Amino acid sequence: MGTFAHSNDNLPHPGVLLLHGSDSVDLAGAAKLLASEGYSVLALGWFGIEDCPLHMVNIDLNDIDRVVKHMLNDDFVLGDHIAVIGLSRGAELGLELAANNANIGLTIALSPSSIRQAGMGVNFSFKDPAWVRNGEPLEWVPSGNGFGMMISWLSAVIRRKPMRQKRSFLKDLNKKVEAVEKSTIRVENCKGSITLIFGDDDGLWSSKEYSDRIVSRLKYADWPGTLRVECLPGAGHFVGFPYALPTLPPMCILKPTSFFSIDFGGSASANAESAKKIWQIVQEELSRWSMPLITESDRRSSGKDC
Repeated sequence: MGTFAHSNDNLPHPGVLLLHGSDSVDLAGAAKLLASEGYSVLALGWFGIEDCPLHMVNIDLNDIDRVVKHMLNDDFVLGDHIAVIGLSRGAELGLELAANNANIGLTIALSPSSIRQAGMGVNFSFKDPAWVRNGEPLEWVPSGNGFGMMISWLSAVIRRKPMRQKRSFLKDLNKKVEAVEKSTIRVENCKGSITLIFGDDDGLWSSKEYSDRIVSRLKYADWPGTLRVECLPGAGHFVGFPYALPTLPPMCILKPTSFFSIDFGGSASANAESAKKIWQIVQEELSRWSMPLITESDRRSSGKDC
């Protein structure tokens, strides 16, 4: 199910759950890095590995709730709630979890979505739900694949120019109004703090527009929680941690084949700056969230509990 990393002192520390995106990359390195800062960290593999769905389709959120419960029962995890950090589809997953699980005290969503997107099946098909809860598929916004996407793909191949997919996601967001409403993540139900981080040159999807919608929804609901929003100038979709070390730039362009490439946005220099900035933000938000847990534990261990 993933990599669990904890400090060498063998003492309990605040728990952090890391969620990869649609690339299902192994975040063991990021887990170990955070563990060295005084956290007990699970880099969860939630599809594409043994004992998990092969593709990002019909992911059972009840299973991931059980992972959260298991973490809280672990001797190395301190307190009664954890933090969640995710990027892209992992951020979407993290926000959906936090909206339905009071044991999530902080959600850090990098390049997030405000809606539940389609699942990603065999051969990059987008006709099934990504998420299931209590045996029922959750509403999702049908992907903008089909003829329009095919034209964009052919144009990118012919011109040998990297394809940006953001336009398709924006079109879905603005045209499929009913589906968007049914698929909107109920972020106002989150009990813990929320941090939204995105680059203003995201080439994959409209993370700024999604973040704006999350902010508006929370404001309209008069949400009482703590919200932090960080827009990183010139950065793309892969804005940084946990997909890159704090001093290394995340990728800008992916080339699945010699004749086709995908533009995720940003530049090497802007993405490098975003990686360093995000590492600072992550440390600040984790410290602010975890300090009450540590203080309470110290108070109890000193015998001052009433």
